[in-house]
Amino acid sequence: MSSWQFLDIHGYTSLVAFVFVLPLSIVVVSLGKRWELWPVAHIGLATTVVLLAIVSAAFAAVSRERHIDTVHGKVGTVLYALLVLEALVGLFISLKWTPERNKTPFRDKFHWWVGRLIPVISFGICFQGFFIAAWGIWAYAISVVMWFIWVLIYGTLAYMKVTRWSSESPTL
Repeated sequence: MSSWQFLDIHGYTSLVAFVFVLPLSIVVVSLGKRWELWPVAHIGLATTVVLLAIVSAAFAAVSRERHIDTVHGKVGTVLYALLVLEALVGLFISLKWTPERNKTPFRDKFHWWVGRLIPVISFGICFQGFFIAAWGIWAYAISVVMWFIWVLIYGTLAYMKVTRWSSESPTL
């Protein structure tokens, strides 16, 4: 296989991980208490993203094109480091979680905000990768449509959560 074929595989696995699976994992979290299996689904999807990212990084690393020396490679390395940190914090949260807690710990809030930052960074990196690899308009179109769908679903679920809270009467 040529170096460019390795980079194409890197691109396809990253596309699947960051444009399809990662946003779905976030939407599952947004469902929250509406679905009892959301933690299992979120952990399964997040694990899939991490595994695809590892495979993707491996294909980029074995390419002889010095992909890591580009801005795309350096920012991608930061993204992958954030992804691993996010996974470790998520694992720590799962191990430390208790239903008796009175307030949300910092680690949870950190996990939420890094979890929102990762898709934003990945969106830019994917577009940069499409440009570097000279992929056709199809890659941009699919990504934009998918991101629009994910933002619409996430926004709708967030809106419903806020509206439900504001319409519920306080219990004393």
